[in-house]
Amino acid sequence: EDGTYNLFYTPHNPGNYVIKIKFGGQDIPGGDFVVTAGDTNKYIRTQTESVTTGQYRPVDFRLPVGGGKLSDITALIRTPIGKFHTPLIDDNQDGTVSIKYQPSEIGLHELDVFYQGQPIAGSPFKFHVDQVQTGYVTAYGPGLSHGACNESCSFRIVTKDAGSGGLSVAVEGSSKAEIQCKDNKDGTCDVTYWPTAPGEYTITVKFADKHIVGSPFTAKITGLPLAVENRKRSQVMVGNQSEISLRVTEMDIHDLNATIHSPSGIED
Repeated sequence: EDGTYNLFYTPHNPGNYVIKIKFGGQDIPGGDFVVTAGDTNKYIRTQTESVTTGQYRPVDFRLPVGGGKLSDITALIRTPIGKFHTPLIDDNQDGTVSIKYQPSEIGLHELDVFYQGQPIAGSPFKFHVDQVQTGYVTAYGPGLSHGACNESCSFRIVTKDAGSGGLSVAVEGSSKAEIQCKDNKDGTCDVTYWPTAPGEYTITVKFADKHIVGSPFTAKITGLPLAVENRKRSQVMVGNQSEISLRVTEMDIHDLNATIHSPSGIED
């Protein structure tokens, strides 16, 4: 009734599927899509706990959802060896959700988050899993992989049993980010930074002038809560005026220009 259509299909075998969309029997520009269907035997559902279990440090991502519903949000985690796990998603009743996962292997993981079946801004998020006690300096927390501009992003550095050495933290990205470090006096340090513009931020953590495991980290900072971000991107209708908001810092507005390329190649 609003000029849009939802299409659903179920692939019965793994492999590549070609989707063609036509209007009035004619191909539309950009109407060909290739979708890869995976083997369901490779998807493993796991139960996670909110406390530390096993030898690997659990992960807990906190994401703002604005007015989104918990049922609209799904997530999938890919491990370094290519296995897929479904994490637990909890509603915090404060406009955010927590995505919790108990890893079973060390290394770089990827988290895909979907809102109403569409990837949210910044997805997939990459994060590094380390062992709970390794004798080395490690870092963990949501601020190492994602966040929202003008909101605090935090993570924790663990230096227990690491010996002596200086600790340094740097955050570089689309804007200058204020950084605060708090020594907890128990072999850990809490780091908080405040990005003021969306984009990718590189977080460097060094101990004794050497990168710790996983450093440098990449955090994807979005401008809006995921429900609002995806709603704005999805509600663009043909024939209706649309607006795109951009955050511009330390720049003269007269130095900016913009063009739009349509699917047919016309530039406005």
